[in-house]
Amino acid sequence: MSTAGTAPKINAIIEVNPELMNIIKQEFLISGLKVYAYSHKSSLASDKPIQVHFMLHWRLANCAAVDSAARKAVLLAQAMKDREHDLVVIVFDHRNHGVRQVELRANQSWDEGNPTHAPDMYSIVLGSAHDVSMLIDLLPCYLLPHTLNRQIVDWGVSGVSLGGHTAWVLMAREPRLSHAVIVIGCPSYSKLVTDRCISSGYPQVAPYLPQSFLDLVQRTSAENVPYTKNDKSNPFYNKKLMIIVGGEKDVLVPWKESREYVMGLNVGPKGIKKVHIHQEAGHEFNKEMIDETASFIASYGALPENLPAVN
Repeated sequence: MSTAGTAPKINAIIEVNPELMNIIKQEFLISGLKVYAYSHKSSLASDKPIQVHFMLHWRLANCAAVDSAARKAVLLAQAMKDREHDLVVIVFDHRNHGVRQVELRANQSWDEGNPTHAPDMYSIVLGSAHDVSMLIDLLPCYLLPHTLNRQIVDWGVSGVSLGGHTAWVLMAREPRLSHAVIVIGCPSYSKLVTDRCISSGYPQVAPYLPQSFLDLVQRTSAENVPYTKNDKSNPFYNKKLMIIVGGEKDVLVPWKESREYVMGLNVGPKGIKKVHIHQEAGHEFNKEMIDETASFIASYGALPENLPAVN
């Protein structure tokens, strides 16, 4: 199986909606990182608490790739009159992507001439997870410098492909996140890259799969947490997740690599676990997936803890 070209397909979406003029996109420089915040202009005069949602792009893209999904989520949230929070969607470029790119080769696959593809990709997963945790610490200083009566009361994350792998790590390791939309991402990262290495005909040794890399994944990923436990030792307990995957046509992040983990995932009595399998989809972020992502983000903020999952 070729590992080249692993960026998901995405069709250009041109949406004519006059409400889009009401979306504000602000730029902040935080610890040297360019961060963009999408919000509705009506939130500037609001006294509601704020819900912040990070939206993470895929490999070989940049944060502009999720622009339409970010704007759609903000518009849908604004249209929900019973929503308790104002929504702010945060995007930024992954490490070695977009304005942060240092060397393209490090983002490429084994078939494209990069023998350290697996640890290179995981370094971005782990680094982006660290970036999100740092931003949770620092964003209140930038988003709310003059609004002393408003607080950020909720944090969430969504991600596609590489961003989806990162979202799994974050939901397993960052306790301040309450909800996530994970699109064509895999919680069992070592299983994903090991099976891909075997099917692609590469040896399961350094530099392709160093043991130190596999040990690191076990220590830091979502794999080695008690995700089936029915108590608070489980980091997913009472959290809200929508998991969106492709069908058999997705040979790059196949559902079979995630199925056992996702089916065994216990989100507790107040949690939400929605799994949407797009049987005809390959490795892509299509319009239906974008709509589902934006709808879950917007609807979650309007849901009391005891309501059922979003349909």
